[in-house]
Amino acid sequence: MPSTDQWMAFLLVNIVAYVAARNTVLRRERQREKKAYTEQLERLEAERLFHIQLQQEQEQLLKEHWVMIQRQANQLDK
Repeated sequence: MPSTDQWMAFLLVNIVAYVAARNTVLRRERQREKKAYTEQLERLEAERLFHIQLQQEQEQLLKEHWVMIQRQANQLDK
């Protein structure tokens, strides 16, 4: 039968192995979460830039239409 010291050594080795395995699992989970967060952030940034571009195009069209309206108003005044 194993001695008390052998049992303690066995338990300590298994506890350390369990903690190491658990830390590995947690580290991998954090890495996956970080990767998913980074990918989501990149998608949102691309979408934000797309909407900024659309807004700028709409503003340009609005300016062009306003110029046309002013020209037509000036022609009617003449």
